[in-house]
Amino acid sequence: MDAGAIAELVIGLAGIVLVVNTLRFGQPLLGMYAGLFSLGYLYLASASLVQSLRQVRYEAVALRARAVLPRLQAPALLAVLTLVLLWVASVLPDPFEDSYQHWLIAANLATTGRLDDPLFQMQDTWLPAYHVLAALVLKVFGTWQIGALKSMDVLLGVATLIVTFRLAGSRRQGLVAVTLLALNPIFILTSTQAVAEPLLVLLLLTAVWAASRGRLGVAAVFACLACLTGTKAWLWLGCVVVVVGAEWLIRSSSGAARRVLWVAPALALAVTMQVVFGFASHSVARAAAWRPTRWCAGAASSATSRWRRCRSWRWPRSGSCARSAAGP
Repeated sequence: MDAGAIAELVIGLAGIVLVVNTLRFGQPLLGMYAGLFSLGYLYLASASLVQSLRQVRYEAVALRARAVLPRLQAPALLAVLTLVLLWVASVLPDPFEDSYQHWLIAANLATTGRLDDPLFQMQDTWLPAYHVLAALVLKVFGTWQIGALKSMDVLLGVATLIVTFRLAGSRRQGLVAVTLLALNPIFILTSTQAVAEPLLVLLLLTAVWAASRGRLGVAAVFACLACLTGTKAWLWLGCVVVVVGAEWLIRSSSGAARRVLWVAPALALAVTMQVVFGFASHSVARAAAWRPTRWCAGAASSATSRWRRCRSWRWPRSGSCARSAAGP
């Protein structure tokens, strides 16, 4: 469409607005005349549009569409998976208490500025990165919005799918990898709950992607962030060092040591945190004292009852909903 056709379309739309206003103020005759002029200009604009379409080379349009459609497969798949994960997050009941405990620590940090778990004292076992991020989300959307944390985890899961697609190497391999990961029940379960695992996996995969592109500094930063998110990252990075070290011993490859340099700062951070705070030791001790039969018998019901009791209190008056959830 040329400039004249665009001007005709604008005048025609302005005439419709004028018709609506004249009828609202009781001037039907003026509205009738305005409507006639509006229809005339809209007819001229539509005629210009038809003439423009006749000049389009549809073969060129078809060739461009065939070139663009394959590139849209991955975004379309990610969009569908995002909608599916959001739907699962809205209908799936919480299978364990971790979502409520993570929410409790983040809410306590957002309201009091203290990074601790007043109910189970899990701050000596769970690392702080996820709770700091969750506290920022609760600051924006409200203290009681545990659904906002679940939505955040869904977005982290989608970001993980994107990084997985980039790591695959080719479009076909990426689509297969994304589909297999998205259909993994553990991925669906963790990506729709308020837990730290989606952030942990995203940071580790991003570190690997950056290292594969030769951006060792970026990889080291993301590896350190992963070490601040969960002790599982410590084990994973340690396995990376073992594998690369075995390759170096077998093949005597001089490049193997350089490829693993980005892991060193994260491992140093992990060792420092273990020596100072003992996160891994506390995690092992809690796992040894954990009773599966007791958890299976009452985890779901106790989690729901705690959340309902927390909801019945007003945070500013109670100071911390953990006291109300814990009971006398």
